[in-house]
Order: sequence, then structure tokens, then C-alpha cells
Amino acid sequence: MKMTRITAWAASATVAAAIAVPVAAAPASAAENAITFACAEPPFPSAESDFFVKIKAPLIVFKGRDIDLDVTLTSAEPTKFDLPANGINGSIDVKVGGSVQTTVTATGLTNPAIVPAGQQVALPGGAARVPASKVGIYTFRPDKFELHTFFGTTLACTPTAPTAISAITVTVLAP
Repeated sequence: MKMTRITAWAASATVAAAIAVPVAAAPASAAENAITFACAEPPFPSAESDFFVKIKAPLIVFKGRDIDLDVTLTSAEPTKFDLPANGINGSIDVKVGGSVQTTVTATGLTNPAIVPAGQQVALPGGAARVPASKVGIYTFRPDKFELHTFFGTTLACTPTAPTAISAITVTVLAP
């Protein structure tokens, strides 16, 4: 009986040590998804457009802390004209699944530098925070977005189909 408790304690200590090491140096979880969106930008006609969305999240977070998301939106098609730095800004919704079901909005998307005609438009800087309120797995999927242009127009886009998971975070109890 005593040996069983010692063996169980040793196994628990080994598992705790294995978990503790990755938490200290947890890499990020991220995938770039190609998504077709139905977009509207009045006064122009509505159309479908393809974008790449990358959501970056920490792989492991302690319960009670925050999961910081970093989102980048990139056009699949190149721009037809030069864009000034910060000529586009906006936000994108991120659906959270798994241990909690919610939606957060990543704000701060912008093109930090001039984008010459003929190049894809990358909009990094999207940031959102999700409280890690429960132990378990959190999944992150891109959803609708809205962009404001230096022309004074607003581009609103919604995915044409359910999107794939872009990032996963595991929330564990703090030691």
C-alpha cells in the first residue's frame, strides 16, 4: 500500500514537471487560413473576396490569466493602387470555442507601411484578449471583419462558410 502511494506520487510529480517545463517556454499556436468572404463596400457592388487570416495564441496558459491573441489579415489579391501607411484600419471577430463559447474582437488591424500597387495588403496588429477562466482547450476561428479605408469607405466581410480553427490554447491549473 505504501509503495503504491509512493509510485502514484512519483508519477504525479513527473507529470507536473513535464507540464511545468513547456509552460515556461510555451511556443505559440498559429495557422494561416485562406477564407472566402462575402464583402460589401458601399457604394460599390457586393462581391466575394479571398483573404488569409492568421491567429496567433500561446500554446499553454494558466487558469486565471489572459490568452492574448495576435491577428493578421492579408488580401489574397494584390492592391490595384498605392496605399498610404495606415490607410486601412479595422477589426476582426474571433470565435472562441472549446472550454468557453464566446466571440472577441481583435482591434488594431492596419497597414503600417506604404503598400505599392501590385502587392498584397497585410494588416497586422490585431489584438484581443480572452480570460482563461476554465481549465481545458480553447479554440480560435476567424469570423467577420470590418475595414475602414482612407477613401472614407467601410468594407464589411463575412465568411461564406464555417472557418477552420486557426489556433489552440490549453489552459492548465497553476502549480
